[in-house]
Amino acid sequence: MDTLSNTANTVFGIGPFLLSQIIATIAVVALYPIARRIRTRAIDRMAHRRQLSHQRAGMAHDVVGILSFIALIGIITLIWGIRIQNLAVLASAILASIAIGLFAQWSILSNVTASIIIFLRFPIRTGDRIGLVSDKSFSATVTEFTPFSIVLKDDNGNTVVIPNSAIVQQQMLIIYDAPRSEQVRERDDSAR
Repeated sequence: MDTLSNTANTVFGIGPFLLSQIIATIAVVALYPIARRIRTRAIDRMAHRRQLSHQRAGMAHDVVGILSFIALIGIITLIWGIRIQNLAVLASAILASIAIGLFAQWSILSNVTASIIIFLRFPIRTGDRIGLVSDKSFSATVTEFTPFSIVLKDDNGNTVVIPNSAIVQQQMLIIYDAPRSEQVRERDDSAR
């Protein structure tokens, strides 16, 4: 390492500390695609085991991917010596700005968070017939999951869109489960 740092110092004019930061950054960036592959396989296995649609798995990939990228940026900033106190001041300023900007849009964040909860824990799948415990007269078939809402079709053919946060907060009644073999066929047809 001494020879490498001396060579780097004479050729590029960089010191050993800067060289170690560059090597650490290259290592973290090189390991990121490997971590992404592992993360992708884990989400795909969970989606397959729970018989979830490709759309719901894709939504989970997007959210976890964004969080992973934020973690990557955080690790790189720590490698380059940004002190945690300075980072905390910067993060609090950014979060305060975001909080002010999203104050009127709090429902967007709650719906995205609820979509993650629905992906991980809810037994509802595309094709299931559901109803609301609070309104016994309402029932509909789940047709689509989005990051912000669940799309249903009622008996009259009307499209009903319910925000994910409302789905998480209300008691849902699964009237009947769609046959899983039909869902697998639907997924296979939509993948072609």
